[in-house]
Amino acid sequence: MTDRHYHRRSGGSFFKGLFWGTIAGTIFGVLFAPDKGEETRKKVKKIAKEYEDKGKKYAEKAKVEYGKAKVKYEDLKEQTEPMIEETKEKIEKAKKEFEKEKGPIMDTIQDFSESVEDEADKIRKRYFKGTKRR
Repeated sequence: MTDRHYHRRSGGSFFKGLFWGTIAGTIFGVLFAPDKGEETRKKVKKIAKEYEDKGKKYAEKAKVEYGKAKVKYEDLKEQTEPMIEETKEKIEKAKKEFEKEKGPIMDTIQDFSESVEDEADKIRKRYFKGTKRR
């Protein structure tokens, strides 16, 4: 079975190309139009002003959206901080409890392990009595 790597192109690349192609086409179209230099400069100035206005509009919209997102983030942070602190305290408490109980638990496990080994020795002696080990 051969490995084939397919690269998925994101839609963003397409739209970037479309955007820059539109701008380049507009500029070249205006520059190579059969108008006088003064008319061409007026058209370029007008188009530049339109794009500047659009850019300002989108920048303002982005600023407003950023402000909304920041407010939501601050609200969420304010709501979750007490829960996070409470959880941290519970974890620390559980760690301390575990540390306290670790000794007796380890002793119990050790005793159990030793009793299992003793029983295994008894079983080995009973069932393999008289057989030679290689």
